[in-house]
Amino acid sequence: MWQIIKPKKRKAVAKMSKANNNSVKYYTRQVIRVVYGIVELMFHKLFGLIYGKGQCMPPITDLILLDSATTLAFKIRTRKLRANQTLRTQIIWDAMTKTRNEKCIK
Repeated sequence: MWQIIKPKKRKAVAKMSKANNNSVKYYTRQVIRVVYGIVELMFHKLFGLIYGKGQCMPPITDLILLDSATTLAFKIRTRKLRANQTLRTQIIWDAMTKTRNEKCIK
C-alpha cells in the first residue's frame, strides 16, 4: 500500500530561514542605496559650493560632431560627406575645447 510521507519540520524551518535571509539581503541593499544617494547628494552640493556652477559649452550646431567614427567613415565612402568637411569641423571643435581647457587650467 501507499504511505503518506509527511515533511519534516526541520525542512520547513530551513525554508523559513532562507526566506528571512533573502529579506535581510533585500533591506540591506535598499539601505545601502539610500545611503549612497544621500552621500552622492552631499558631495554634489559640496563641490557645487567649492567650484561654482561653471561655464557651459555652446550648443552643437554641426551635426557631424554627433556622428561616430564608423558612421563618418561610411558617409565618406559613400560620398555623402567630404573628408575635408569632417576635418575642418573637428579642427574647429578642438580649438574651441582647447581654449576652454586652457581657461580651466588657469
